[in-house]
Amino acid sequence: MPSKAKSRSNRKSMRVRSAPSLRNRSKVDNILDNIGKSLPKKSKGKYKTTPKTTPKTKPKSKTKSKESISIDRKIKQLNTKIAKLRLKQSQDHKLVALERQLSKQKHDKNIEEHTISLDSIKYTLDELKPNLKEHSLSTEFMNQLSMIFPRHHHVDTVFRRDKRKVTGELLNKESFETIKVAEGVDGAIYRCSYKDHITAIKVIERKWNEYSKTLHDAQKMIDGWKELMKEIYLLSTFAKLGKNAPFLRFYDYLIVKNNLLIMMEFYPGKELYDIYDILSPKDKLQTFKTLIDAVYQMHSCNIVHTDLHFGNILYKSPTDIKIIDMGRSICYSDEFNHDLCHNETHVDKYQFARGFSRFPQVAPWRKRQCGGEGCSKEELMASDLWSTCYPFASTAEKKSLRDSYVDQEWTGRDLLDELPNIYDRICESLDPSHVRVGLPDKMTDLYNIEDAF
Repeated sequence: MPSKAKSRSNRKSMRVRSAPSLRNRSKVDNILDNIGKSLPKKSKGKYKTTPKTTPKTKPKSKTKSKESISIDRKIKQLNTKIAKLRLKQSQDHKLVALERQLSKQKHDKNIEEHTISLDSIKYTLDELKPNLKEHSLSTEFMNQLSMIFPRHHHVDTVFRRDKRKVTGELLNKESFETIKVAEGVDGAIYRCSYKDHITAIKVIERKWNEYSKTLHDAQKMIDGWKELMKEIYLLSTFAKLGKNAPFLRFYDYLIVKNNLLIMMEFYPGKELYDIYDILSPKDKLQTFKTLIDAVYQMHSCNIVHTDLHFGNILYKSPTDIKIIDMGRSICYSDEFNHDLCHNETHVDKYQFARGFSRFPQVAPWRKRQCGGEGCSKEELMASDLWSTCYPFASTAEKKSLRDSYVDQEWTGRDLLDELPNIYDRICESLDPSHVRVGLPDKMTDLYNIEDAF
């Protein structure tokens, strides 16, 4: 192993490089950026807001701009057209297209008035939808669900919090089925069946007492929507990686009062935690290589998971896995105007004394606040890699890692420098015939690893 002093001496000059993938902006990126530019800025931790007290004298009415007048006219026209179609109980593609146009116009009005509302969230999610014929049943199912909420059913009667199966009939006389299959940090995942088409729906619920307060407080509402916007940002970012990316694909959405329903692909994998012990050494080796590459793809998007463990990895085969539950993830970017992501110099303070769960996913340096006020992006990337490598390591390798990083207090930068050797040793322990080749160049470049091989 390299000396601790040497790797620490280079620590300041050896920062992980900014990932290039975010430079290819999608339409969703631009929408979120425009929202960020239009919103009021914070002042001393709070947004600059107008006083709530009503002045005694009647304020002068502001003259609307030509743009605002034009938007209001279009909104009125669209509302009229939509109302006529609803009277005919029409649910065809024309109505869906008109509602999408209405969301866009209301979003444009928000930008003009420097605020945010549910319409901007809807418009952003609409733009994120994949325009593929294979998702037509997903869209049809969501449209049918929208017609039964809240008149005929509540969300918690269709998506039960326990694991009891729910079956029912929609207004089009087609049957559906839902059952809870997983619980994440920010919501529950349900397996949904409609016309023999299987999807997953993630139900993100905001507590009603907190949600109701935001209805009368514009700034609290803004902060609440930003939580959902971060979820959208992550979905948008992972979508850039393509359909074979190790992350679940977004299909559709539905907003019902204080609930956001996100429809994603259903991935019929099992938690790696449940099946790891029965895998052969050969399958373990390939799974380790696949997972390392998946973590690299996530980091290349300037996103760190911070809660990566075998319970958050779905396994179908050694070359086919998905990383899930991004509820505690952190994204970084200096390129956008919105504050959904932290800037590159942000440090994150570790809040938990014993980790988030029973899994050894917390790197030793995080518990020490990385020797300062918190951990940097580089150190958190190293933490994700620790969470990836440590469970695959042999007993001897685990002892060596504990001696270095727990007892001798080695750092995240040390782990990145040593990563090629750790990678090869783990591969050799799983397959003695493994030939040392080190990490791919793309990984050594991203993590700025010198003398990798």
